[in-house]
Formats: sequence, C-alpha cells, structure tokens
Amino acid sequence: MACADTQSVLRVSIQQARKGMVLARTVPHPHRPETVLLRPGASLDDHAIDRLLELGVHEVWVRYPGLEHIVRFSDPRLLSAQRGVVALASRAMDDALVRGKAPADYHTFRKAIMAMVDRLVENPSASILLGDVVSGSKPFLRHASRTCFLSILMGLRLDYYILRERTRFVGHSAKDLSALGLGSLFHDVGLLKLDQDALASWARAGRDENDPLWRSHSQLGFDMVKDHAEPVAAGIVLHHHQCFDGTGFPSRVELSGNERTPRGSEIHIFARIVACAETFDRLRGGAFLPCEDDRPQASAALALKTLLSEPLRGRFDPTVLSTLIEVAPPYPPGSLVTITGGQHAVVVEWAASDPCRPVVETIDLEDSLGTCRRSAPHRIDLRHERGIEIVEHEGIDVAEHNFPAELVESLGSLAA
Repeated sequence: MACADTQSVLRVSIQQARKGMVLARTVPHPHRPETVLLRPGASLDDHAIDRLLELGVHEVWVRYPGLEHIVRFSDPRLLSAQRGVVALASRAMDDALVRGKAPADYHTFRKAIMAMVDRLVENPSASILLGDVVSGSKPFLRHASRTCFLSILMGLRLDYYILRERTRFVGHSAKDLSALGLGSLFHDVGLLKLDQDALASWARAGRDENDPLWRSHSQLGFDMVKDHAEPVAAGIVLHHHQCFDGTGFPSRVELSGNERTPRGSEIHIFARIVACAETFDRLRGGAFLPCEDDRPQASAALALKTLLSEPLRGRFDPTVLSTLIEVAPPYPPGSLVTITGGQHAVVVEWAASDPCRPVVETIDLEDSLGTCRRSAPHRIDLRHERGIEIVEHEGIDVAEHNFPAELVESLGSLAA
C-alpha cells in the first residue's frame, strides 16, 4: 500500500470526476481565465461537478496516490502565464469585434508571450499539455489561443530547422518566437471584419474553402495588423493558409506578371507552423468562426490521423507535421484512458515514433477518493502488447482513430 503525496496527480475529464476527489490544481473560470473557481485541496461534490460541467470546464487535475512521476507534466506557473496571454487576447478580440481594429499595443502581448516561452524553456516537460488545456471566453478565442500555444511549442522544438529556414537572420534573431506567438494568436482576426450571418451561411453550406468571402479574411486580417505588428507577425496573418504543395492562398504576382501561389520553402517557416497548428485544432472541433459555438469534439488521435493521411498530408511541411506529433500527442502523459477489456489506465510514457501505443499504468478510480493506493499498479507497454490498445479517451470512442507507426515513419522520407 503506497500512501499519497500531495504532488501525485491525475488528469480526468469532468465526466469522469467523482464525488470525493480532491483537486490538485487550480480550476480557472472558462470565461474569465484570471478568475479562480476552485483551489487545490478542494473536495469535489455532486453540485460542484454539475456546476463545472455547466460552465464548460472540460477537465480537472485531482490527487491520486502513487503518480508522483506525472507531476512534471503539470506546471502551475506555466498555466498561470498561459492564462495571462488568454486574458489579454480575450480583451483584444472583444475590442476588435466592436471597433473592427486589432490592438495597437503589441508590446504588451510580446511581453506576455515571452514570459510564457521563458517558463517553457525552464520546464520543457510541462509543454506537452499546454495547447490542450487552454480555456477562453469564446470558442473563437480558444481556437486562436490553442493555435498560438501549439505554434510556440513547435517553434521551440524546431530550433535548428528555423535557423536553416530563416537564412536572412542569425542566431537569436532567427529563433525569436515573439512574432510567431503574435501572428498565430491573431491569425484569424480578419474573420471579425466579415458579415457574421454570411459566415454562418458559409459554415452551414459545408465550409467550402475556395469561397472568396472566406478567403478574404487573411487579407483583411493583414490590413488590420500591418501598421502595428512587426512584419513577420503580419505576414503570418496573411500567409497562414498557404500550403506546402502550392494549393493554398493567397497567390502573388511575380515580376514576370504571372500569378502563382508560393509552395515549399517559399512560404515563411512561421506561416507553415501556424498552418499546421490551426488545422489540427479545427480538426479537433475548434470553432474558428466568431459566429459559432463549439462543434462536436473530435479526438486528437483522429485529427492527427487525418493530417497524416491524404489528401491533407501534402499540404504541410513534413518536418513541421512530425513536430506537431511531438507537442500534441494523441494521448498525453497524465491522461486517463480506457484500454481493451474496459480497464482504466493512466498514460505515463509515450514515444513520438508510435504515439498511439504509449506506456500506461492501470488504476482504480476508487483510489482517488482516499490517501492511500489500494490497487497494485501494472505497467503495460502497448508497443509490445499488440492485443491491447486504447479504446476510449476524454469520453470519445477512439478504437478506430488509432494509427500505426508506419504513418509517422513515412514523414521522414518526405522531410529528407
């Protein structure tokens, strides 16, 4: 019998939360990230769980004996820095919707973003969950924020690749991620300038991405930010829908007079990163239109599987796409999952080369209601136990969403 440490934590969806569970992390208000709903040490009851569900809180961290090795993936100071960025973005988006103008004080955003980056550098293990736990006042803001955080995480991992791709810059200037953070946060700000009824009709009609109205948002957004943000950040807003295979937009007129859409390394590396991050979030159900509520949530496994398969995989830089898997695994450490046979388990380790088959540790949720662990943990490396797989995550049946390691391996030949 192993007694609990206050640092033993488990990440559970609000649907899996149970009366008597004790919170291990602060629960912020989803509409006002700077406001605390519940503090660590609070014991959940039926009323609190129902209220959190009603408010739109998706998950909580609770104490669980014997999972001290998971705590490195949850950094309260990092999450606090993240919430600061979300709060700033919330006010800016509201202002942009009312006045039709993007914020002029980008220095404040840059300072908040770099504070978060500095914390990520100090504690890189915690980055694995950053893009997945963001909350915000509106679905549109959540999409913008998650795109921002995923983009920054990829930027940190792509360190030397960015240096190679930004040949006009050297050293620290080439790797400065503040412009990436700003551009990704405001990548869809131009949608706020469009008629919202027309956008809603476009969404109901099937979201045809060839539609001129929808495509105009990148130019509108660029016009909103170009006089205030640095050129690289403004360029991200303009070019985040350009595709590695040349099928994106907008096109450009060359000196010869021919109109052509950039492709491959002609597209700025930061725009390539944001293109990948924002598409992943949209595939997960992120509502990226100001006029819509949340769409049905899709699993990260399904979103990654779709990105790795035709026809989408050719649209993204393969080096960037492989990095997305590293920062947004289908089953992040600390996550509660169900494996074949109906047993609950927590993800404790994973490998980017075979992300759908992590190492899990079986658990009994009853142990979260006390101070000592009654059940003996059993570790299973799913890479070696082919008869067992993850079948449920975050309340979603994922048995058909898992993808083989070969799909990831094939990116290597494309990147080469």
